[in-house]
Amino acid sequence: MTENEHHHRIVVHRSLRDQTRLVLIGEFDMAAWHVLQEAIHAAVATDSGRQFVVDMAEVTFIDCGTVNILLLERDQAAATGSALSIVNPSDQVRQVLALTGTQSHLLAPATRSRLLLATDGPAFVLRALREPADPSSPGRNGRGGHYRPVTDFLVEDASASMIDLQGRAAGQTVGARLLDLYPSILSTGVFDAYVNVLETAKPYESARQGYHETVDGVLLRGSIPLRARAVDPDRLVVIWQNDNDPEPA
Repeated sequence: MTENEHHHRIVVHRSLRDQTRLVLIGEFDMAAWHVLQEAIHAAVATDSGRQFVVDMAEVTFIDCGTVNILLLERDQAAATGSALSIVNPSDQVRQVLALTGTQSHLLAPATRSRLLLATDGPAFVLRALREPADPSSPGRNGRGGHYRPVTDFLVEDASASMIDLQGRAAGQTVGARLLDLYPSILSTGVFDAYVNVLETAKPYESARQGYHETVDGVLLRGSIPLRARAVDPDRLVVIWQNDNDPEPA
């Protein structure tokens, strides 16, 4: 285990299979660069030719310098016949990887959304954010446990080609709450449609879904083809097409 007085820690697990897992915990900024490099160097020197996965589920902060180190170490590991990739990225890590355009270089293939990799147009992976469990609230729709209403969605991933009505690219939306990005989905019924997809597991499709957004102080209206389907009880994939220009309301 590698740690110091700063708020970061690295735990190395060597499995019996051909894999070494480095678990990163806490904040990884300039103060952690040397520690991270040394941990990866030591692991690769000990287990050359193995698969190295960097588990970042418990990382609360990451800067661009850390991303650059991971890219460099990935290339150096490849030179020794090893492979290095990120698994279980936290929301903050996903956001920085999206901003730097390095998802496809660093994320393990199983970590990336296969649907987004296969999608040419704009698409989101959304994760439901729910109220805390209320013991007095009964189960719903035949599901066990207590019902927890969806209060918002987190943009967990976005297709690389995505540009929204306000000109935001994927890196500017990953890690954000959907209602902060698009508050009008409450009044247009889109939010309720997404919740219903999770509740019923039935896909939603609209040939012309209406929307309205304020861009640079101007209210714009339009309609787009929109599809959504659940991929698990708390996640859905949303795919749309920007096939026309919005008009002032």
